[in-house]
Amino acid sequence: MLSCQLVRASNLPSVKKDRRSDPVASLTFRGVKKRTKVIKNNVNPVWNEGFEWDLKGVPLDQGSELHVVVKDHETMGRNSLLFSPLRFLGEANVPLREVLATPSLSASFNAPLLDTRKQPTGASLVLQVSYTPLPGTTPTFPPSTPLEPSPTLPDMDMVAGGGQSRAETWSLLSDSTVDTRYSGKKWLAPTGETRAGLSRSYHL
Repeated sequence: MLSCQLVRASNLPSVKKDRRSDPVASLTFRGVKKRTKVIKNNVNPVWNEGFEWDLKGVPLDQGSELHVVVKDHETMGRNSLLFSPLRFLGEANVPLREVLATPSLSASFNAPLLDTRKQPTGASLVLQVSYTPLPGTTPTFPPSTPLEPSPTLPDMDMVAGGGQSRAETWSLLSDSTVDTRYSGKKWLAPTGETRAGLSRSYHL
């Protein structure tokens, strides 16, 4: 289940001489459209309306988007059912990957509205989106930042100036300390020596 709470819009373009609009918003997800009520004479409408979409067993993915369009609903003529033109005020595509990126599977958005040329109008939408996966399913989260690779031991087959092989011995603190020797690129068998402290010695 996908749920959306459309809270409000701010600074909508005005289409009337008195610098007001009658905004109405439509929200579309996977081809299913929902629609808010009309707010009269307001360029900063507060809808605070909730909508839900049944995902029909298809989980939310990283490429999912919620498309929101805001228009001005101006009723002309005596019969509003016969003639109700809608004027475009702006649209927004809300990326739902932000929802999947949170442990609570919910996120708040302040989405800028774009005009027909995909340019910012100066208006914005505030909405909250949450996702409820099917029981027994695990949502796909974005991959975590990969860990930095562990540093590798340097290739020390030849020591500068001498041309000899070098063996490096490490002693580890424990009840039965194990020494591990590294000679060139080959690890040698443990020496079985025991030391009271941590030491490091080089053999050239």
